[in-house]
Amino acid sequence: MTEPIFPKLRIGSRLGPYRLIELIGRGGMGEVYQAERADDHYHARVAIKLVRVDHDASRVAWRFRSERQILAQLEHPNIARLIDGGATEEGVPYLVMELINGQPIDLYCEQRQLTVTQRVRLFLQVCAAVSFAHQRLVVHRDLKPGNILVTADGTVKLLDFGIAKLLETEAATESVVSDMTATHVRVMTLEYASPEQVRGDPITTASDVYSLGVVLYRLLTGRSPYREDNAAERAVEILSDSAPSKPSTAVNDTWARPGAADAGYTPISRKRMKRALQGDLDNVLLMALRKEPERRYPSVDQFAEDLRHYLDGMPVRARGDSLRYRATKFMSRHKYAVTAASLGAVALVAGIVTTTWQARIAAEQTRIAQEEVRKQHAVQSFLTALFEKNTRLQPDALKARNMSVHELLVDASDKVLHQFVDAPSVRIEVMNTVARLLLDINEFERAGVLSREAVKISRELHLTHSDEYVEALIGMATAGRLLGRGEEAGAARDEALQVLDARNDHTSLLRARALGTTIAQFTRDPEREMRLVSEATKLFQERYPNDPGHFNSVFALGQLYRTQGDMRRAVTQFQAAIRVFERAGLQAFSDLGASYAWAAFCEMNLGWVDDALRDYEKGVELLRQHAGDVSLYTRIHLGLYGQVLHQAGRIQQAHEYFDLVLTPEHVAKPTAVEFDTAVYKATGLLQEGYPERALEVLEPYAENWLEFGRRFVPNGVQYCAVRARALVALGKVAEAKAELAHVAQLPTFYGTPAQKADSYVAAVIDVALADNDLPTARGALAQQGPIEAPEGFDIDYLQLAADAARLKRRMGDVDGAIALTDAALAHLQRHAGPSHFAFMRQALQQARAEAVAARMQTGE
Repeated sequence: MTEPIFPKLRIGSRLGPYRLIELIGRGGMGEVYQAERADDHYHARVAIKLVRVDHDASRVAWRFRSERQILAQLEHPNIARLIDGGATEEGVPYLVMELINGQPIDLYCEQRQLTVTQRVRLFLQVCAAVSFAHQRLVVHRDLKPGNILVTADGTVKLLDFGIAKLLETEAATESVVSDMTATHVRVMTLEYASPEQVRGDPITTASDVYSLGVVLYRLLTGRSPYREDNAAERAVEILSDSAPSKPSTAVNDTWARPGAADAGYTPISRKRMKRALQGDLDNVLLMALRKEPERRYPSVDQFAEDLRHYLDGMPVRARGDSLRYRATKFMSRHKYAVTAASLGAVALVAGIVTTTWQARIAAEQTRIAQEEVRKQHAVQSFLTALFEKNTRLQPDALKARNMSVHELLVDASDKVLHQFVDAPSVRIEVMNTVARLLLDINEFERAGVLSREAVKISRELHLTHSDEYVEALIGMATAGRLLGRGEEAGAARDEALQVLDARNDHTSLLRARALGTTIAQFTRDPEREMRLVSEATKLFQERYPNDPGHFNSVFALGQLYRTQGDMRRAVTQFQAAIRVFERAGLQAFSDLGASYAWAAFCEMNLGWVDDALRDYEKGVELLRQHAGDVSLYTRIHLGLYGQVLHQAGRIQQAHEYFDLVLTPEHVAKPTAVEFDTAVYKATGLLQEGYPERALEVLEPYAENWLEFGRRFVPNGVQYCAVRARALVALGKVAEAKAELAHVAQLPTFYGTPAQKADSYVAAVIDVALADNDLPTARGALAQQGPIEAPEGFDIDYLQLAADAARLKRRMGDVDGAIALTDAALAHLQRHAGPSHFAFMRQALQQARAEAVAARMQTGE
């Protein structure tokens, strides 16, 4: 056995950008330090877990790098975020986590002597976090009170999500759990481990359901459902077929852990606790703790639903749904109404009603039971099959265990299309879940296929009033927008709202999400689009302020203002999104980076180049650090940052950022990101006087430019305009005219035809002047109307003013040409100062000089 690899660190030393402040914990998995950022990008305290490595450090580090991007996307108020990670000089990986100031959940409950109801409500926060992760196919594997902290204000925070999987090794998967102190074991805590974990079977979400059951058992009884004195006997008990003792019979006399009484905690009577646990809670816990995974709750959501039903006095799934049981529950909730009704009617209709009611209830409960059994088996089978592809059970175990989450999701998207034929509700639910995950990893086409199929199935089976149907429509709208299918996206989003309206649902979280599902530039009614997203923002702010959707809706509103050209209001919204992010305690720093980056984009378009450079530096740094250079969103802003640098005159640095996006492998299989960045780079090259190189940069997109141009029409117009101008510069006027004719294929942009864009009209004038076609140039200018300086900065106006001035000079209107250039130069000076946008300033000055020279030649 190899010696453990562990670096020697001291307080004050650095790990990457972090400085260690103090050691706050040490255990079998490693050491935990409190640390702080040691640079000036942002200030935050974090927890750094230095992982103990008893085997191949490079393998552990590789697995961590391959999985950490998915784990870092677990943005939930009750999950301590995995922020970053790296490796020491010795190759030992470390994890940078959100720093939580809290107590283990069992100690928190004991110190405050919470009631059963209070403990269950607190535990529901745990369920919400675990369910959120399960929807993204992340299983915790090591749920225990030590990994569930509660802050002083009662907020639950789960730690170490996914870390157990990151630390598993090939040796661990083949070991037998006989010595819990051995080095090469499956990473888990035996007391809270499921039977399948102890056996070394594939781990699914059902394992977390079991561990949650053990945690709640301890919270409600003060003890474990198994022996606590001997690890070997405990393992045998876990693997046995016998069920744990009912919680109501396992309550300790003092309701406290060993030593609690010494700490001054007030005991709770055994009789009171037994009465609270008897019945529903006994059954709920024993169902969660069933030894067979397929007989437990199929999901954490259903476990939580039963707990909520218990709190509300409603029937729970875990209890036999007999007529007497349901009737007892009904009467306990409505005892006065039942009594009054009974006095007036029981003698008259008791026999008929009872017989009819019993028959209907029996038939309905039979149907529900059968449906639930099918759901349980279907979900369990799907998840087991999915995760088994990542275990030693595959023929090539090493390759299987190295499968990325991306590969697992792609495989899941293929499988779910052909599974669950006999359980359509499960099929729709799983399709929606996988579709959401595919959107997160930029698999827009696959996500759209699943959402459309879920919608189709729902319609065929008349399930169009369900939450699942609305979820499918939201997914269809989101994928449609990202794929440039505006009509499909708009129809799906609007139908989702119609379904919610028909249900009189105006305040739910689902309603807020549907309202915030914007179709952006594809709308034919921009004011309505603004109104819907504004309603979403208001609903989130009033009812769900800490939900990630609140940030998303504020951010989306900023994007709407941006794409409509209202850059000032867009900047205000992006800054508001940053404040929401900070107030809600969100940890998705890539989203924070995107907010800074889009604010910078808008600032650049307002002429505030220095502000844009400052915010882009923050935004791009956050994106590169937390999402990586391979992320779609990082690459979008690498290209846009290059554009800002170019406008600031930092030409070489600009092309370096352009080329980070336009790598040979990405250009070979381009997406809209490469297309947009190529347009920015080609525009810069044309301004620099390199038309041939500009055409070379745009050439790879000749076959699919329209597909990409439809997604963001201004860049589609600019693609054609740059190519036309470059062709004119090379003397190829006929080809330039043909190029501009393609703009007619682009859709409207917020209701405005593409041919009305300033950049298009300017290019038409440029090409017509090169062809000595003054009528066409005059017609284009006349169609655009009077050219006046807008209130806000507008670089397209500057280009149009330069070309229009050239036209006026050719038409003999020298004074008009000079007036145009003077107004444009004043606009540039007022908004951007004297040093930025050098190429545009040069073009305007040249047009003015030509007009002045023409005036001198005519002797005026």
